Order: sequence, then structure tokens, then C-alpha cells
Amino acid sequence: MFEYYDHAQDLKFTEETLVPMADAVLAFYANHYKRDSAGKLRLEPSQMLETWWDVVNPTPDIAGLRYVTTRLLQLPDGSGVTPTQRAKWNKLREELPPIARTTRNEKTVLGMADEIREPDVKHNNENGNLYAIFPFRQFGVGRPELQLAQDTFINRWFHGYYCVWDYDPLLSAYVGLPQVASHKLFWRVTYPAKRYRFPAMFDGDWANDIQNGSLVQSTTQAMLLQNVDDKIYILPAWPKEWNVEFKLHASNNTTVECVYRDGKIEQLEVQPAARRADIRFGDGVQLGPEIKDVAHE
Repeated sequence: MFEYYDHAQDLKFTEETLVPMADAVLAFYANHYKRDSAGKLRLEPSQMLETWWDVVNPTPDIAGLRYVTTRLLQLPDGSGVTPTQRAKWNKLREELPPIARTTRNEKTVLGMADEIREPDVKHNNENGNLYAIFPFRQFGVGRPELQLAQDTFINRWFHGYYCVWDYDPLLSAYVGLPQVASHKLFWRVTYPAKRYRFPAMFDGDWANDIQNGSLVQSTTQAMLLQNVDDKIYILPAWPKEWNVEFKLHASNNTTVECVYRDGKIEQLEVQPAARRADIRFGDGVQLGPEIKDVAHE
């Protein structure tokens, strides 16, 4: 819902749908869990997705709460938010514990939870710590501690395998790893659909699976363009050796058209033109002389 609002700036939608829904979800967490001795929310009993069933402060929940409270507090006047709601969300935001961190392979990474009571008893294979990268975008391209995000992805507990819901390709794009993202994207679109007549059909848990198709689309777009707050990152995870032409929608009713060929951006058009100042580029992206006026980081 926040993604839709970011793109469409639809205040009627926030007032009638987003705010009531988000407020109700936050009320559940605020009212049904206790606080610890430091006054921080303590999610217990809880579970880390389907994988660990007895944990404290699972990262998907904490990352989600931090994301949603922050985004709600950023909504402008006219979005259906009352002063009472702002005060309530701000109080909950201040009570949230930090996202867990731990060490793997001598690297500091985001943890799955503050505490996992039976770590050897797993019921699935989900990297819940990566929820802090997507969908609850606390870390990644254009955000603080990018190295932490990359180390967390590289040292994830469960490594990518062909699975309908496994979204390693998208995560690798959001942490700015173009070679990994391109490899995993290529693998997804060329994986043989042995059970089907048509090669464009995706194999999966059932016939015909559509999660793989949506993952391919989302990964491709994230490799080409990412919205980070009020900035638009172009080619944040696109391999230098791939030529591409695209037109994509960005946040704030913006469209971006780009031609990237032979390692250089040859054409870039941003509508409305005022958003050109918000454009940023992935590391190592070269610009043609006609677009040197666009900001570069």
C-alpha cells in the first residue's frame, strides 16, 4: 500500500484504505505484547515466519513495525491521519527494539531474531532477516550500512535453490550486486519447465506457477531502477555488459526512460523534468555528454 501511495500520491487511498488498515495492525502489536525492563516492546510468544516457532523479537516483525510506523509518520496532512494517531504511532516507534544483529563467517549480519529457543529445530528454510532489506526496506542501495546488507545477503542461512517463493534474485538487486542478480535472473528465466509443453511456463509447486514470473519482473525492475526515499537510482544492480532500453514508473508520478548501451547511458528522459535533480546512478555507471547535468553519486 505504501508502494502504491509513493507512486500515485493518492491521498484518498491513504485515508480510506492504508491508514485504517495499518492502524489496526499496529494496534494488535501495541496492545497484545508486553514491554521489557527497558520499556521496549517484547514479541513473545512469537515465531520467525514458518522456520522457527519459538523466538523473541523476530526480525520480519520488528523490521515491519519500524518500516510501517516510520512511513505512517511521514504521511502529509490530508492523508486521513489524526494528531491522536500520530502520537500513538510515535510512542510505539520509540518502544521498538533495534533489529537483531549477529555474526556469521566473521561478518556482522542482521539476525533472524533476538533469541531462537530451539535453533536446531527448523520447520522451513526462510531467511527472515532479509525482510529488513525487502519488503521492509531498512537496508540496501542508497541507505546506510550497505555493506551490512550485502554481507547479510551473502552469508544468509539458507542459500538459493529453485523454489517458487525463494526471492534471492530480487534481494541481490536491492543490495546492489549486479553480477549475482543477473546470474540469478538468467537462471530463473532459463530453468527448464520439464512438466509443460511451453518453455515460457514456470515450474513450481503447482501448474502453472506465477510466482516465478512476478519475481522475474520485480527483479528486472529493481536492477534497472529503485526508489529510495525521494531519490531515484538508475541501474543500481545492472551488469555493465548488458545493453538495455527501458521506460519505467518511479515514485511521485514520475516516469524514467533510459538507453544504456556499451557501458554508457546514451539517453535519459525524466518526466516531470523537475525530478531530474533526484536521479542517482549505480556505482560505475558512465554518462554520455548530453546528460552530464544529471546528478551523479
